[in-house]
Amino acid sequence: MSTALVLLHGRSQQLPRALRGDQDRVRAHVEAIRRGWLAGLTKGLALANRPPVAEQDVYLPFYGNRMAELVEQRIAQGRPAPDLELDTAGPAGMRDQLVLEAAAELGFDPAAELRYTDPALAEQVTADELNWSAGLRLPVVRAALRFIARKTGTADFVIEEYLSDVAYYLTDEGIRDSVLDIAQETFAAARKQHDRTVVIAHSLGTVVAYDLLATDDTPRPVTALITAGSPLGLPAVQRHLVGGTRGAKPRLPAIDADADPRWLNAYDVSDVVALIHPLRDHFQGGRQAIRDVVTHNPTAPHSIEDYLSDPDVAMAVSAAKRD
Repeated sequence: MSTALVLLHGRSQQLPRALRGDQDRVRAHVEAIRRGWLAGLTKGLALANRPPVAEQDVYLPFYGNRMAELVEQRIAQGRPAPDLELDTAGPAGMRDQLVLEAAAELGFDPAAELRYTDPALAEQVTADELNWSAGLRLPVVRAALRFIARKTGTADFVIEEYLSDVAYYLTDEGIRDSVLDIAQETFAAARKQHDRTVVIAHSLGTVVAYDLLATDDTPRPVTALITAGSPLGLPAVQRHLVGGTRGAKPRLPAIDADADPRWLNAYDVSDVVALIHPLRDHFQGGRQAIRDVVTHNPTAPHSIEDYLSDPDVAMAVSAAKRD
């Protein structure tokens, strides 16, 4: 029996627009991404005293260009940033909600934060309210971004970009379906050559992975799910997963019940995308199925190469592969 590794990448992996039509460039670009992941994993496996994986067993569905094109088309058409109904008071921006929830996890107090920049405005907000009027919401979100940036050492515009792409994926059906179609095609190709699959997902790719494993009701030979730098703990993300509902924990995706762990989730405490951790308490049955691992990424908190070079993460990949 053999096992495929399917790698689901995060945001901002697209080529510049002028190069996307050059298929040789695209293939070289995808191979460079795949080799970057493998470099990190090979280092982690060596530290764990485990053999490297065979390159022919590794698959990377590339949806970076397609997602970028669809976002660019939406912007060119003048369509608004992704919105969703957050509460009975009315619609609000998904990206803004993600920012506020991430900041709240770090202890953000809007009134206290705004006292530094706008004392008069600070008097109009309360620390436990997330649904302000339109006039208040923008300065509160900006204050939340500054707060997260200060706490994590990550520039506020970088935080905003990461969470914006998650919002586009979750709220735009066309973007979501296109990404899932590309990933499904690669899964089908891997299944033709291998008996089992291990899914390794990073950042936005962890949301894609959850959707893939939750949408197919037929039995899947998925041995294990490895996630790194995941936003899956954010309530606004959870409400918009496949089958997600307000006020209820999402169910576990379809993974081999015999795997140990069925789902390994890695996070760096300074990773702004994975601020809600561990994940085991945020999914139905998570305490039995999810093992959370804390890493200390030396290059950057959100680096997938650093995540995979952690021996605990690499060990889980090796154990799940079972070839």
